[in-house]
Amino acid sequence: MKREKYAYIEGTVSIFGNIIIFVIKLYIGIMINSLSLISDAYHTLTDIIGSAIIVVGFYFASRPPDTMHPMGHGRVEHITTLLGAIVLFLTGGFIIYEGALRLIKPEEVILNIFFIFVIVITIFIKEGMARLAFYYGKKIEGDALKVDAWHHRSDALLSVGVIAVIFLNSYFIYLDGLFSIFVGLLIAYEAIVFSRRGISKLLGEKLPDDKIDSIREIVKKYGVKAHDIILHDYGNKKIITLHIDINASTSAGEAHNIASNIENEIKNFLGMEATVHVDTYDFDMTEKLENDFREMIKNFHEIKGYKDFEIYSSTKGSHADVFIFFDPQIKLEDIEKISDSIEKNFYKKYGIRLFTHFEAFHQNINLSEKNTEHVGDQL
Repeated sequence: MKREKYAYIEGTVSIFGNIIIFVIKLYIGIMINSLSLISDAYHTLTDIIGSAIIVVGFYFASRPPDTMHPMGHGRVEHITTLLGAIVLFLTGGFIIYEGALRLIKPEEVILNIFFIFVIVITIFIKEGMARLAFYYGKKIEGDALKVDAWHHRSDALLSVGVIAVIFLNSYFIYLDGLFSIFVGLLIAYEAIVFSRRGISKLLGEKLPDDKIDSIREIVKKYGVKAHDIILHDYGNKKIITLHIDINASTSAGEAHNIASNIENEIKNFLGMEATVHVDTYDFDMTEKLENDFREMIKNFHEIKGYKDFEIYSSTKGSHADVFIFFDPQIKLEDIEKISDSIEKNFYKKYGIRLFTHFEAFHQNINLSEKNTEHVGDQL
């Protein structure tokens, strides 16, 4: 079954189920004069709107790529998450307003056991809808469906609270208004959480650390190193790009085979397309320049060590990268002066640009003996 089909099924069940539940809650809330239940009904109404947005969003997200959108329309999913969150936030504000009015002018809630029984039935229905949305959301890795699932579950939990309020309101007449405000605040909080998630997805997120480690292990099997591992998230399509360093003496055919094998392994292991960029790497030259670099920084007692000295070559020339660890007591301006001095001397001597990245040294940093021997017992 295609990805969007799961969203259509979940959305359709959610819309029709919530319409029935909304009418039931609103009717009972008006009959027993419970603002908490009426507020809960409007919470259910937001579920209807949210599910409708999801169905429409997945419809547009499933459209094929075109000349204007060569990577497809998958990011519409993230937009639907954001739109659903906005609707949720506005509903929360409305409920808070109504709750405040009920505090100013409290009214008695009528207790009716039959109506309570009907509300209990709606709780089980909402939890069933939540589980369906969670199942489909996990199956297709769709955040929009997971958001919808939390809508259903929060609605069910709030209904449990509403029942308690109906029973206890006769002992404390302000409880109905207070709980309505609580419901509104909870809904507004959910909206903020979901909107942040949607915005974060639209801006672009890094690949989880465990998956980055898995990619590095795959690459390591081929005797090369990976860097600049980036996730490109297009909603229903995710692409990983990375660079690998291959010895400059490697033939073009062999380099192509290594890159292709890595791409296939990543796709099989993570289920994502991968594009590998090959960077040539002169191991002999790197070793010589690293030895010279190590001698160069011996003149600076402020430096406590370094790691990841790398030389990168391309059609535009070569450049070097290194991480340098400084004494944490050293002023930032002094560190910048030292870094500038090292970079200028390195370029003057070898004609290669050196990019230094400095960090404060602490005892938990794992540096190899080769990278720290220049500081002797200072470590």
